Amino acid sequence: MINHQKIIKNYLEMVVKGYSNSLILVSKAGLGKTTLLMNTMKELKLEKHYLYCNSYITSLQLFKILDKTNKLDDPRILILDDVEMILKDKLILGLLKGALWEANGKRIVNYNSSTPKIQDNTIIPDFKGRIVFLLNEFLSDNELIKALKDRGLYYELKMTNDQILDFMAREMVKDKTQQKVFYYLKSLVKNDTELSYRTLVKAFQIHACSPNHWREIVRTLI
Repeated sequence: MINHQKIIKNYLEMVVKGYSNSLILVSKAGLGKTTLLMNTMKELKLEKHYLYCNSYITSLQLFKILDKTNKLDDPRILILDDVEMILKDKLILGLLKGALWEANGKRIVNYNSSTPKIQDNTIIPDFKGRIVFLLNEFLSDNELIKALKDRGLYYELKMTNDQILDFMAREMVKDKTQQKVFYYLKSLVKNDTELSYRTLVKAFQIHACSPNHWREIVRTLI
């Protein structure tokens, strides 16, 4: 089985050492890419060297986050998780291009607005951080993401249902009750089943809430 955490660690080390300003990690939802990345950040002792964002943000909010990232101690890392929607915003794309692409040896981030809301500087004269994108799908129609895939580091986390089930058995099943739920769920899985780690978490929750009728409810997950 592919050791995804080892691969992600190697890529992240390349970002930390300055070989690339960006890393894109792609997988379908529920395969644990956020957990894998955070475990790797902890393993590399980078807990105080990053900011994490996993919600909708405006261009102004992104500018402020980039500014805060730039004030961290090296290596300065910004993690943008589940941000497919904001990557359609032209102002946000402009800020990210400034943060990642060099002009005359510097990465200049300039916030422009007809009605400025920032009282301090509206420019980051030399952004020194790196940005990690966590995406549920590769945005083939997004010019920034396509360019970053070509210029920076890109890794797609792919797992078969057998690999997902193997991980569930090794890492998620902790007692006999969970084992019972896991094996029942496993018996329902077919080649075309859309399976993720969250499926088993939901099955555990269903069993806890409905111990007498959990099987018929778990069947609705598949």
